[in-house]
Amino acid sequence: MHRGQRVNRNSSIELKTLSDDQLTLTGDQLKCVLINARSLKNKLPDLYQLLYSCDVDCVFVTATWLNNEITDGLLDPDSKYEVMRNNRLQMSGGGVCAVVKKGLHTRQIGIKNRHESVELLCCDIFGASTVCRFFVVYRPPDSSHVYNNISCYDYISNVVDCIERHSNPKGPTMVVGDFNCPDIVWGGCSVPCNRTSFQLYDFAVTNGFVQVVGESTRGNSLVDLVMTNQPFRVLTANVEQPFGSSDHNSISFSVAFERIKSGTSEDVQRRYLWKKGNYKDMSHYLNEYDWAYMLSVNFTPDDLWGLFVRY
Repeated sequence: MHRGQRVNRNSSIELKTLSDDQLTLTGDQLKCVLINARSLKNKLPDLYQLLYSCDVDCVFVTATWLNNEITDGLLDPDSKYEVMRNNRLQMSGGGVCAVVKKGLHTRQIGIKNRHESVELLCCDIFGASTVCRFFVVYRPPDSSHVYNNISCYDYISNVVDCIERHSNPKGPTMVVGDFNCPDIVWGGCSVPCNRTSFQLYDFAVTNGFVQVVGESTRGNSLVDLVMTNQPFRVLTANVEQPFGSSDHNSISFSVAFERIKSGTSEDVQRRYLWKKGNYKDMSHYLNEYDWAYMLSVNFTPDDLWGLFVRY
């Protein structure tokens, strides 16, 4: 087992008080694992061991090699996790997956403008005072047949564009996955010459992301990454033994996170108090709005809806 770096070991968490007396807040953390599986369906016993025998909240998987014939129930027969996937459908291999423990209040985020060949998914995990957004990314090696449909440079450009468009504006954003960019010296002073690697490096520098994995993850190469725009939240980041027979080391990392805990056995749900709505002012606002102008400059349903909910 290799030992990786630790970040802000003594980080403290500032907790915000909620008005609902059924909720309590505790300084806590998300225990996460990132793996390159090289086929989950061939390593189901290893997956069950990880999910049911290890103390883990989130498992992020690249190179799942899954298809629609492999159901979520087969991946989690005990139904203790939420399973989110983006399978590679047009050819074998690839794919990404996020497995998040039930009770953590999570949802998958739809990604607009994602090229169909790009293997990426996004999910939010809701805490008591913040939302932690995770992107799971797999960029295949340059020799992959995926690049018959999209160039290497356009692939990473689409990944970067999707993350920039959908980064969490009110909390931490975590970007995890296998990027196959071994020539980047993270934390060094050199700039990669490879065009694809430079695009990823430039994204991280420009948007304030810090890469926290400090050791090689495949042979002598660092290709499996954990990046965040709030590095003080990453309490530990360790390179561990491979998952099953994979040729990639796994990465365990923990993220400071304020969990929502219920005082009852029932899950906490948000309910809108419709009877207390100020419908008179709502009607006045809608009547005064310049609908003709809005319809004249926004032509797609997505643009119209986005403008409507924004204002």
